[in-house]
Amino acid sequence: METRIDGSHSLEDQRRSLHFAELAGPYKLVSFSRADYETLVPGTNEKRPLNKASFDDAPLGQDIPELIMAEISPPSSIDQVIAQQKAAGREIIFFSPAFVGGVEAMVAGFRKPFAP
Repeated sequence: METRIDGSHSLEDQRRSLHFAELAGPYKLVSFSRADYETLVPGTNEKRPLNKASFDDAPLGQDIPELIMAEISPPSSIDQVIAQQKAAGREIIFFSPAFVGGVEAMVAGFRKPFAP
């Protein structure tokens, strides 16, 4: 499944939207990145950037581990953030450009693995 997320929202608001989509499936997020298109706000000429999210089916009957999203900007590096998240038992899901608050940023997503 693929969906679009309003990139003018904060990263936390986007994370919550993705979490609700996961619970509705149940789905698990497998990719998240800026979309190559925008949307118009109804009744205006205002354009909003969009992100696209892709999901796979989640294992039935299992809790969906919490999704953690982080904007990576200097002086932090993706390697530092991956190491911190790995120490917390989380795996990286994606690292890609996405819109946050209407501005393009590098965003990474992490979660603990699903139970076997």
